[in-house]
Amino acid sequence: MAKVLELLGSRPVQEFPVKTVEQIAHAYHALRRTKLHGFSSDRAYFFSGFLAQLEQALLEYSVGFLRQRGFQLLSVPDVLRPQVLEGCGMLKDGDRNMVYLLNPRRHGQWALSGTAEMAFGAFWQNKRLAASQLPVRMAAVSRCYRAEISDIQEGIYRVHEFNKVEMFSVCHPQRSDDEHRYFLGLQTEIVNALQLHAQVLDMPENDLGMSAARKFDIEAWMPGQGRYGEISSTSNCRDFQSLRLNISFDADEKVSNERDSSSRQFVHTVNGTACAVPRLIIALLEQHQIHNGSVRIPAVLRPYFHGAELIDKPDEVPALKWRKKGKVVKEE
Repeated sequence: MAKVLELLGSRPVQEFPVKTVEQIAHAYHALRRTKLHGFSSDRAYFFSGFLAQLEQALLEYSVGFLRQRGFQLLSVPDVLRPQVLEGCGMLKDGDRNMVYLLNPRRHGQWALSGTAEMAFGAFWQNKRLAASQLPVRMAAVSRCYRAEISDIQEGIYRVHEFNKVEMFSVCHPQRSDDEHRYFLGLQTEIVNALQLHAQVLDMPENDLGMSAARKFDIEAWMPGQGRYGEISSTSNCRDFQSLRLNISFDADEKVSNERDSSSRQFVHTVNGTACAVPRLIIALLEQHQIHNGSVRIPAVLRPYFHGAELIDKPDEVPALKWRKKGKVVKEE
């Protein structure tokens, strides 16, 4: 079983009927998950109104948070070769496909990225650095695609695609444990800044996946669901990815192209989630809902809402309407 390392924040006391994220969002006419089968999957969704604004606020806040701490921002591709995914240890989980594979007839097989970690691996593939350059910390905002072949339906908690801010570090082998703890510290800072109650977990070996040597998860309390749900994760992959993707460094402080250099060593890689939408939205809306149906905005996000402390009450928001066969139809 996972070991609880720390509890973050205080569990909210809500002495009123607690609503789920979907009940809150539908009251504001800000979420659409029905009638999508004609053009998308049953795990698709539309954010509109304050939810679309909240998503952008979370992404911008997370990027700014990491840039203030020296992370380099990278814009990454969503379409990659399957070999890169294999190198990162993410192409398959047992016999279950974790990602979408594409197979154009003329151009060979491609895959949709499940996380920016895969693109970071591609970026560093076959690179050789000097020890003095380490660690190199990067961040990216990307669209993440997950096959999610399970029949479990969990609303917007488990979807086929979503936006995420990912952290990635190429570091010295002797420093990867410290780097891993540093990433966890950044994640807890973000959770605390968003005023969320959550638990930090040290995950057991049977839940590490193929690439991770150690993994910490953060699960936020989701009162509308009556449970904790994962909102972020950080893994120390050590040299699993660097060996497969040929990412190395020269311990003698010089970058060398000599393949047989005795000073050549493989780096360690560490990754972590800074912000995963929409799971973070679930925790925010459900924990920060108040008795009159409004939602309290954490202080760090208020600049993205023109300083507002509360999201307007549902009865002040007009219903979304669209036309169908000449008739005006309201959103359900």
